[in-house]
Amino acid sequence: MRIKLDHMNGWFIDLAFTKDSRFRTENKIEYTVFQVNITANFSSDPAAFPDSKYPTQNYYLQVKPNLPSDIANAMQVSENLSYYCPSEQKYVVNSDKNVGPYAYILFKRTTMQAFMGSSILGSKETCSTDQHPIDFVTIIISSALSGLLALVLTVYLVYQHVFSKNVLISANSDSENKPNQEAMDESFSVHL
Repeated sequence: MRIKLDHMNGWFIDLAFTKDSRFRTENKIEYTVFQVNITANFSSDPAAFPDSKYPTQNYYLQVKPNLPSDIANAMQVSENLSYYCPSEQKYVVNSDKNVGPYAYILFKRTTMQAFMGSSILGSKETCSTDQHPIDFVTIIISSALSGLLALVLTVYLVYQHVFSKNVLISANSDSENKPNQEAMDESFSVHL
């Protein structure tokens, strides 16, 4: 796949995909990006690159089937699905000065698909860095607290319904044996 950077004349990014199992893909079920080539035309923007050694530079990712690159390990997706990664991903293209200058490629809000049978992208398969496992501890604690709250509320409502009549009966029976407060106040009042 060739990506032409319209805002930078003469800049191209070539991505090569494979289903080869030596790149840790499942045989003919998954594909991965295994090769990245970047053609940089520095002379197209002398203001941004005033001291460039070469007017055009080619950067390429070395292919090592027994030792796949970071990009090959990260950008794997099942066939007929599109690779989707909304977060920023930075991959080294070259870090060996004997091969060429240092280069990296930065992907952001990326959606791509190889080996397409039609012009419509397949369902999205989210990259591993943007997949968030469910936090079971939070779910367990929340469930336990909800259960405890339901139990306390149920006990309270049962107590109010069943025992409230008994409490009123016993409270009224005790009040009959106590002297009337008004009668006590009258007996201690002084009349002049």
